[in-house]
Amino acid sequence: MTQTTRVALVILGQFVSQLGYSLTGFAFGVLLFKMSNRVTDLSLLYFFQLLPVILIILPSGIIVDKFSRKKIIILSDFVAISFSLFLVYKLQHHDLTKYPLYLYVVVCSTFATMQGLAITTLVGITIPQDQRSKFNIFLNLRQAIPRLIAPVFAGLWITFYSTANLVIIDICTSIIAISLTLLLSEKPIVHENRQKIVSFKEYMSCVKELLTKTSLLWSLACVSFSLCSISLMGVYILPIALMQASAAVAGNIIAVGGLGALIAGILIAFSPLKKLKIENFIPLSLSFQGLVLFFGLLSPHIFFIGLILFIYFFINPCQRGFSYTLWENAIEENKYGKILSIKGITLQLVGAVIFLIAGPLIDDVITPFLNKLSRDFHFFLLHDYNNNSVLAMVLVLMMMGLAQFLFGFYVYQQKKLQKMDYSI
Repeated sequence: MTQTTRVALVILGQFVSQLGYSLTGFAFGVLLFKMSNRVTDLSLLYFFQLLPVILIILPSGIIVDKFSRKKIIILSDFVAISFSLFLVYKLQHHDLTKYPLYLYVVVCSTFATMQGLAITTLVGITIPQDQRSKFNIFLNLRQAIPRLIAPVFAGLWITFYSTANLVIIDICTSIIAISLTLLLSEKPIVHENRQKIVSFKEYMSCVKELLTKTSLLWSLACVSFSLCSISLMGVYILPIALMQASAAVAGNIIAVGGLGALIAGILIAFSPLKKLKIENFIPLSLSFQGLVLFFGLLSPHIFFIGLILFIYFFINPCQRGFSYTLWENAIEENKYGKILSIKGITLQLVGAVIFLIAGPLIDDVITPFLNKLSRDFHFFLLHDYNNNSVLAMVLVLMMMGLAQFLFGFYVYQQKKLQKMDYSI
């Protein structure tokens, strides 16, 4: 068996493991919302999923270079199995609260961050250059396909069967991943060639340089706006669908977003969009997404919510990919990794802040305000949304869509990305 085949099997194992993790991720979201019927608790689940990524993404590079990538991959799956067994015990004894779920997400996200970096670098140092594109496409699909399959299956499963059994399926997928990873043979790490730790001063220098490149900052703002909307939908779509229908329907709706991401990934991989002007596409697609979000939610029909998710997740990979292209052309190669790390952390922080704001805004501000309004005023707003909590979530999403449309249109009209400064 060649080393290339072994790496392919590792990625296959991680695809299976990611599918299992996506199943329980959806199930835990439904379970958590049903515990309290509060959006705040659900938004905190997403927040705790992002927080470890922000804190550990820079040290992870050092850890992956210093220690065995094979052991890091296996350790991550082993930790996931251990915590999943603990949750199964809690579920079977009807003693599961939100805090073990938060702890589970924090720990698994921490190790998954290191695991993802280990797998990515494994491809870079092991696979021949002429085959890396295929393996990178495979890596992307290992995340996109579970987003499509898992919500549908998990939604149907927890509608008719026990959540504990679904967690057991997740444990089995992690065992499969570990078994395939054990087949990997890894060269001993030569510590003399280890990358030097990047000092804090170097990062500050990159930040100062980035602040002088306003076009890059405008492109980052556009991507951040789109990410804000996606984050809000991540918090709101599940409870809206649960209140309007069932877990099975909610799973189908979220799967439509995964379908959009999958189709976009395949199109980008096999038919790159070379004729599009990047500087125009980023702001105009942002405005289009905003319009779709605003007008799509005027109707309470589940179909339109699914359509919104599909459009967002279809366009977003192109937005982010074009944004990275702009940045790649405008910065020096020896600063590329550091500046992109700063960009990645910025986007993660934006998502984390949105999750912190979203839940309390709905539960403690807008919903109580709507409860005090008369029924006549409800009719003036969106009379088809009978539940005030659902109405509050819809109004926030619509306002976000309007703000996104205006911002994207402003960036396009003012040609903020038209005159890119590629000089260093």
